[in-house]
Amino acid sequence: MTSKCIICGADFEPKHKESKCCGRECATIKQVETHRQQLAQFVCQHCGKVYRVTGARLREAPARTKYCSVECSKAITIIRAKAKIKPVPPERTCLVCGKRFRSSYEFYCSNDCRMKRGRHKSRERSVAKNNVISRPCKECGKAFISEYGDKRRAFCSKECSDRFANKMADHSNYHARIRVRDTAAFVAPVSKTKVFKRDGWICQICHKKVNPKLPHTHPMGATLDHIIPLSQGGTHEPKNVQLAHRYCNCYQKRDRAVGCQLRMFG
Repeated sequence: MTSKCIICGADFEPKHKESKCCGRECATIKQVETHRQQLAQFVCQHCGKVYRVTGARLREAPARTKYCSVECSKAITIIRAKAKIKPVPPERTCLVCGKRFRSSYEFYCSNDCRMKRGRHKSRERSVAKNNVISRPCKECGKAFISEYGDKRRAFCSKECSDRFANKMADHSNYHARIRVRDTAAFVAPVSKTKVFKRDGWICQICHKKVNPKLPHTHPMGATLDHIIPLSQGGTHEPKNVQLAHRYCNCYQKRDRAVGCQLRMFG
C-alpha cells in the first residue's frame, strides 16, 4: 500500500501507519514548518508590546499570554485593585444624639444610640398598648410614667427607691425598739450597715457568706440577730447584735441564746 508524501508529493511505502513523509529530509522540513506555525504573536494588555510565545508555553500557561512580562502583570493587578476600592460613604446625622458620621446604610452613630432608640420605641408601643397613665411616686409624690409602661413600678427614679428602702430599714429598727421598750431593756442606736460590715458579711450562726444583694425577706438574706434574745433580758445595742441569715435566725436559733459572746466594733 503506497502513500503520498505531504511535502514533495512522491509516492512511497510507509513503514508505519502514521508516516506522512517519504524520507528524513521531508520529515525535517515538516517539523520546522510545524514549529513555525506554533510560534504566535501576542499584544501585551498593559504596555501594548508585541511578543512571541512558543507552543509549549501556550499549552502549560495560557493565562500568561496576556502580558509580556511579570512586571506588566503586577502593574495591571495593582490597577484593578485600586479600581475596586469602595467609594467614601455619605455623611449622616445620628437620629438620637445628632452626631455626624459616615455610613451608607446606618442611621445611628453607635450601638448605644440604636439601643436607646429601640427602648424609646418599645416604651411608646407599650404605653399605647396598655393605655398607661401617669401615677404619683411612692416617695416624692411626683407624677411619672414608668419605662416600658410597667404598672408595677412605684418610684420615679432609683434615688427615690433607695430613700424609701432606707426609711423601711429605719421602720424595722423602730419596731425592734418597740419590742425592747416592752421588755424594759436598754436601747441604743444600732446601724445595720455598720453591724453587717463589722461581721464581714458572714453569718455568725452558720459562719457562711451572706449575699448583700438578696432582700431581707429571702431565706438567705441578711437579718439583725440579738445574741442574747430580748425575751431573755438582752439589750438592743451594737455589741448584742450580729449578722445572720433569715433562715438561721428564725428557724435554727429562734429565741435561744446560742453563743453569748458579745460583738465589738473594730
